[in-house]
Amino acid sequence: MNNKKKSPDTRRAILWGVGGAYILYLGYSLLQSYFSGEATAQKDVLLCTIGGGVFLLIGVVLVILALRQGMAALRAQAAEIDRVEAEEQAALEAKAAEDEDDPQA
Repeated sequence: MNNKKKSPDTRRAILWGVGGAYILYLGYSLLQSYFSGEATAQKDVLLCTIGGGVFLLIGVVLVILALRQGMAALRAQAAEIDRVEAEEQAALEAKAAEDEDDPQA
């Protein structure tokens, strides 16, 4: 039973990862504008440095949470596959034992 559907946890992890990557990009862009000299006014410098730092921090946290959630979802899917395979193997063994006991079937 090889199920290719993605669970809601996997989809959520992907969305968090993409959102975190975008927020990282925004933070990088803000800091890059500060370091390149585009932000010249005191208000712009403050906005770029604080905003960029906060965005980078939030982006990193989102990406880490997405990775952890995605790995947990993958482990849960692997455990489910192992459980189903074990049940199928037990059913095959039971069928083989039944066939040995009743050779006329």
